[in-house]
Amino acid sequence: MVPFKTASVIIGSVWFLYHAPVILFSNYNKGNIPYSLLCFFLIVMGFTITANYLCLKAPSFWPAVLIHASHNVFVQSVQSIFDSITVTGKYTNYFTSEFGIGLAVAYIGAAIAGLLILHMKEYYHK
Repeated sequence: MVPFKTASVIIGSVWFLYHAPVILFSNYNKGNIPYSLLCFFLIVMGFTITANYLCLKAPSFWPAVLIHASHNVFVQSVQSIFDSITVTGKYTNYFTSEFGIGLAVAYIGAAIAGLLILHMKEYYHK
């Protein structure tokens, strides 16, 4: 059996590599390709750890399906809910959408919280 952290890194890396060509060779980015790749990588890793944690706790794949669908509705869609209620300024693109540091921080924060909870349960159940 593969450890949780290892499985999350493998799944997140494959998911990132699957999306990287589209980010590099299409308009699926925010114009600054290196920044878009970095933020997307952080988002994918945080998202993967969070989704894997929820699936582990469920135990079902449905939490990953629901969190991914929710992400697509709130963040990615053409008329995304979060982007449509955000005031657009000079630096907005660096913080919002699938290629902004704001979402990366949120997903990494959720991943850290999940890992801390998982670690605490492992520590106290020894």
